[in-house]
Amino acid sequence: MKKMKWFKKGGALILVLVMLALTACGTKNNDTEQADSGTSQPDTNDNQDSSNDDTNTEQQEEATLGDKPLTFTMLYEDNANYPYKEDWFVLTEIKERLNVDLKLEAVPGSDYAARRTVVFNSGEMPDIISKTFNSDISSYISSGLFLPISDYVDRMPNYKAFIDKYDYHPDLDNAREIDGKYYMLPINCNTQRINSHGWLIRMDQLDEYGIKMPTTMEEVYEACKTWKEHNPDAYPMTNRFGSPNILSKISQAFNTNAGWNIGNMFRYQEDNDNFEFVPTSDAYKEMLMWFNKMYQEELLDVEFTTLDSTVYEERAKNGEQFIMIDWIGNENRYNRDGPTQSGNENFNIQPMMPPKGPWGHYSGGEVAKYEQGWVINAAVAKREDFPEFLAFIDWFYSDEAAELLTFGIEGETFKVLEDGRKEYMDLDFDYTAEYGINQNCLTPRRDNDQFASNKTKFVVDLFAEMNEKGVFKPNQPSIILSDMEKEEEGFYRSTLNDYINQMNERFIFGVESFDNWDAFVAECEAKGRNELHELYNKAWEKQNQ
Repeated sequence: MKKMKWFKKGGALILVLVMLALTACGTKNNDTEQADSGTSQPDTNDNQDSSNDDTNTEQQEEATLGDKPLTFTMLYEDNANYPYKEDWFVLTEIKERLNVDLKLEAVPGSDYAARRTVVFNSGEMPDIISKTFNSDISSYISSGLFLPISDYVDRMPNYKAFIDKYDYHPDLDNAREIDGKYYMLPINCNTQRINSHGWLIRMDQLDEYGIKMPTTMEEVYEACKTWKEHNPDAYPMTNRFGSPNILSKISQAFNTNAGWNIGNMFRYQEDNDNFEFVPTSDAYKEMLMWFNKMYQEELLDVEFTTLDSTVYEERAKNGEQFIMIDWIGNENRYNRDGPTQSGNENFNIQPMMPPKGPWGHYSGGEVAKYEQGWVINAAVAKREDFPEFLAFIDWFYSDEAAELLTFGIEGETFKVLEDGRKEYMDLDFDYTAEYGINQNCLTPRRDNDQFASNKTKFVVDLFAEMNEKGVFKPNQPSIILSDMEKEEEGFYRSTLNDYINQMNERFIFGVESFDNWDAFVAECEAKGRNELHELYNKAWEKQNQ
């Protein structure tokens, strides 16, 4: 069995197990103390990538997790782009290094949410449930199904060091429930706010058509008009994943929330410490009017709510699209195939700075420093191997785990460049599909070099500029509700949200005239807007007493 290399970098498991034993014998978990202790600020250079940026610095002897083999289980969302393999490199390495056999119940992505609900309702859960968010577990908290992670922070030294160093506390505090505890481990963790869901643009056509790089939403409109003059049979701005995708991004420019980030339909107003219903606000109306103008002038793809991803990507490579809301990184694939498919050797798609809206807000987005979550079956706390289980979970936040699960092994899957950064050995090889490296559900903490490892200098510099300008904002503060309040919320929220989604498209398509805006507002009131407003603001007031 391989020895645990990560002790050379800190976070020794012998120390972990000693701490666990001492904690079990002589101390009580105090979530209040842990919450209060999380006040450290990140270092001034935390936003810079550094391969030598270890979270821990203590030197310890090598050791294995335990003398006897252990088995832990996980409900795992399988991804069609990298289908689960039992012999994945990451799973075999975990077994060899830690003496832990991590058994995955792989469920196709299309069925995962339904399967997770069945598992929660049955109470027969694996040890770890991957790809789970606060909204998925909130209604189950009172049943005691999940382990309150915040109770065990001081028993997980690697985890604690990581969230302290990179100041995860605002995001984790936003995940707390009515009891003041949080139940979700942050997964796919970054050291700064990064939103890879953004804007792409045909850089070559800016020069070809004499278009200035758009920096505002009005300039986006003007740029699309010019492009349309040269391509009358195509749509300059397009979208996939349905209307929630593009609404979620562009709404931020208008200082509002829509689509995927509509949340509970209320937005915190700092000036009066109050939550206001956004879909009937002037900002929301102006956003819909911008969409309507784009749609009516055929500057926005008329299929923007239904366009299939495969068709979308082929159109991009064929040169039929100018501005896209897409995942940063996809430009590499488009630029590989685009010159041939489009017949234009100058074909060049690149990310762009998110444009600003009419009040100076970037269309960047509100994001946490993590992208997904794990939740833990509360029953593990009653098992004899619970100390080892906590040590296992804690290992995922160590420097060793970050490197292994992001890049693999030096000399085999990655190399270290002259400037100290890590880079995959073969940039054209799919290490995620073949090795299980750097994937959604098994990479709790990303290596600090990961972001820059597969991106051009242009993209790295662009994101550095975005970070400097504060393009990405923290998520809206959460409103914590009791079980009874959640029942009241559910009575109104679903119906109201469905109505909002329906009316979004009716206004954009011009089916509903903006002359009828007052009637829309009245219908929102009839469906429970005012009741939710009172519910949320009373809960917020109580929460902050």
